[in-house]
Amino acid sequence: DLTSNVYVTDGQYGLQIYQSSHGFSAGDHLSGTVTCKVQLYNNGAELTGITSSTTGLTVTGSTVGTPYQIALSNEVNGRYFGSYVDLGVLTYNSSSQTFVKDNNNSISYNASDYFGVSSGLPTMTNNQTYKVKGVVYYSITSNTLYRRIAPRVASDIEKYDQPVISAASSLTVPSYVQGTPEESITDATLSVTGSHLQEDITCTLNENSNFVLWNGTTWTNTTTITESEGNASGSIRIRLKKDLDYNATAYAGTITLTSHEADNVVVNVSGSVVYAILTYNGNGSDGGDVPSTVNCTYNQSVTVAGNTNSLTKTGYNYGGWSLNVEGTGTVYGPEESQTHNISVTENTTLYAKWNAASYNITKDEDMAHGDVIVKLGDEVVTSATTGATVTLVTNPDADYVIETLTVKKGEDNVAVSPAVDPAVNTYTFEMPAGAVKVYATFKTAWRVEFSVNGTVDPSLTMFVNSGSALGSVPSLDAGEIEIGRASCRERV
Repeated sequence: DLTSNVYVTDGQYGLQIYQSSHGFSAGDHLSGTVTCKVQLYNNGAELTGITSSTTGLTVTGSTVGTPYQIALSNEVNGRYFGSYVDLGVLTYNSSSQTFVKDNNNSISYNASDYFGVSSGLPTMTNNQTYKVKGVVYYSITSNTLYRRIAPRVASDIEKYDQPVISAASSLTVPSYVQGTPEESITDATLSVTGSHLQEDITCTLNENSNFVLWNGTTWTNTTTITESEGNASGSIRIRLKKDLDYNATAYAGTITLTSHEADNVVVNVSGSVVYAILTYNGNGSDGGDVPSTVNCTYNQSVTVAGNTNSLTKTGYNYGGWSLNVEGTGTVYGPEESQTHNISVTENTTLYAKWNAASYNITKDEDMAHGDVIVKLGDEVVTSATTGATVTLVTNPDADYVIETLTVKKGEDNVAVSPAVDPAVNTYTFEMPAGAVKVYATFKTAWRVEFSVNGTVDPSLTMFVNSGSALGSVPSLDAGEIEIGRASCRERV
């Protein structure tokens, strides 16, 4: 009733009234006649008219959305006041004291304007989010209309921490070999965290997914990460379904992570089913490591790795990969002379091919009264590859025989066979992984030959040191025996 006392309310409940010479606050009473301008905020209600007279105020139109959000005001200091609104969650910009921008230029927070609520309001922090409510008003400055907001009560501005879910953007699920039992299929783990949450994080696979999640009891399409005191932390186990087609090159899917008021997080998931496995074998290596195993789809062409992990074998040089331990046939690898790719149609193993390294064979410079000839087969050599059988032929000077024969690799002796015997002039050893040196000493001795019926029998030859007794002599059933020292050309 404009001719009597009027209780002034805000835009949420009904009318907001200003007199041209005085502004009133919520709860003030008016008396006498008030001259007003009227602005209408229907908020969905279809209001068709508003009239006033000395007997009262009449509003016509739909009752939808009552109480009507109506503001009556004069233009007081260039401002028109309107509805009480809930703007939701906004981010505060301290430099402009602005929450959001709109087509009226801005909606700005002003704690001291109109309603004057200042006590109890939070201290505004730049880039902090807040839940914002208040009375919207329009301010005209230099012929520009600005839309602003002022709090009605202290709780209209509340600090708000946006719920956040964090997880990796992608995840690769381990492949499995076609025919693997379900209980043996390996799963992957996705770590998930959340803060400022109001409820659990729900983890859901996309429809018709080729993957499954573990919910603590069974493999299914959804599971949860439990929220406690606003925080959540946990992991999701995920794997490929059983009995998928191995001919597919890859499978893809998504996991969507959701929680109340938090932005959804989508994780891309990928994996493949293996038809066969390509394995690398060190074939007796004693250092480094083989390349990683390759999971293959059917008839997949795989680029063969080189010696990527510095594989070594003492005494040998790496020479690529072969389908057999002997290293025969096609040699695979990245080198120009090697076959670069292999088609995998079944589980396949590539063996390291080792080429024996060659090392020098030298002789003692102080060797006297004879020589040692080094051979590989019939060829005189000065080097040999690891594992080769090397022949040593002793060649003593006249009136000398072999006394000692030694082969050394550094300080280590290399086995020589047979045992040194003056009656033997041929010996062998196996070439080790490293250079060797041959040492020999010779001594003077009588060589005693036995001539049976005029013919020397080499099997009966004896060597005797000077001054030593001959000892026993061979016994024969019949025949004439001559004993002579060949080197002295005199009969004994």
